[in-house]
Amino acid sequence: VQIGETLRAAREVRGLSPDQAAARLRCDLRVVEALEAGRFADVGPPVFARGHLLRYAELLGEPGDAMVAAWAQAVGGGAAGELMADTHPR
Repeated sequence: VQIGETLRAAREVRGLSPDQAAARLRCDLRVVEALEAGRFADVGPPVFARGHLLRYAELLGEPGDAMVAAWAQAVGGGAAGELMADTHPR
């Protein structure tokens, strides 16, 4: 299962529209649409993609760190892999 499909399915299970999810994340609808479509480069540099992905997964009750790890592996590490250090405060 692709990351975007997982996000979309989790949002739908929670009864949220893409607009509602964007409002809760305080981001543009295009960010939610890009994440759900797996178009992470459309979100911006890897640091922004990681942050949006982590926040969206957590909003939906999904394991954010696992989603970020899957994303970093899918994009082949590089700049994304460097962002794997957990800088998200708990």
